[in-house]
Amino acid sequence: MAEPDIVQDPEHGAPEDALLLPVTEEHPNSDRCQTLRKLSHIRLYKKRWFILIVVCLLNSSNAMLWISFAPVADVTATHLKCSLDVVNYLSLVYLVISIPIGFLASWLLDTLGLNYAIIIGSWLNMTGSIVRSASEINFLNSGRSNLIYLFVGQSICAVAQPLVLFVPAKLAAVWFPEHQRATANMIASMSNPFGIFLANLLSPVIASQEKYIPLLHGVYGIPAVIACILATAGVNEKAPLTPPSISAVNSATEPFFTGLKQLMKNRAYIILMICFGSGLGIFTAFSAFLEQILCFNGYSNVSITLISYYLSVSWFSLLKRQGKNQLYPRHP
Repeated sequence: MAEPDIVQDPEHGAPEDALLLPVTEEHPNSDRCQTLRKLSHIRLYKKRWFILIVVCLLNSSNAMLWISFAPVADVTATHLKCSLDVVNYLSLVYLVISIPIGFLASWLLDTLGLNYAIIIGSWLNMTGSIVRSASEINFLNSGRSNLIYLFVGQSICAVAQPLVLFVPAKLAAVWFPEHQRATANMIASMSNPFGIFLANLLSPVIASQEKYIPLLHGVYGIPAVIACILATAGVNEKAPLTPPSISAVNSATEPFFTGLKQLMKNRAYIILMICFGSGLGIFTAFSAFLEQILCFNGYSNVSITLISYYLSVSWFSLLKRQGKNQLYPRHP
């Protein structure tokens, strides 16, 4: 009996996932032989970690741009000479725009590919941050035009949000082997709430007075520019040249509208969508109005920063203790 061939992980020189390919005498054009030939070219690329870093930076940057004014709403309102409602709309515009753009982002990710979604999202994110900063340039502003720059910039960043939020799962499936997909997806997905956490910490420290609002724009614009440069220069492939795992060899993606119809018929998905959507809506509203709720009760911005820090630490500790996220209860 012939000894099986073993496909080794080129990065570590050791067998990965115990890929055993028995030698057969079937016709070379048979489906089995073609599959075995594909398996013999399974390879992992170190570039997957670079793309993961870019996606994390992009996600964090977009989240910071979204929530940047909420932790200092009173200072921002004084600087812009507007009401708190106007400042709140700077955050809420993200939620309004993300609903219709979300469908377009899903279609674009499936049709054009991962690299185009990352690059387009990074350029939109950077452009939005630059337009926001234009609200602080004196010769560009007349009357209330500074608010126009702010809302246009926030709207552009809001268009980028669905693109960067939908990327992690696709990135994990296309570039990572099975035993690393959950970790890669978790890291990329958690970079968004991590950006919210950073903004809640940094905004009250940076913009303690209204004269520092222009500095706030600059600080949050830097990550957006860096992410755009890295994405444009380094993310230039839809997928690796060879698949990263067995499951990726013959994987096929459903057409967008076909997959959407199937989801709408899936009861478990509907339940998950309602539960997660409700929770996300509460979290988003709480994040946007936390400073105003606590300031009304006499807390300072520094106190709010500490409260945000402890809430974030408690949340991450709870996730770590739980071990994993799941829809159904754990059985012994």
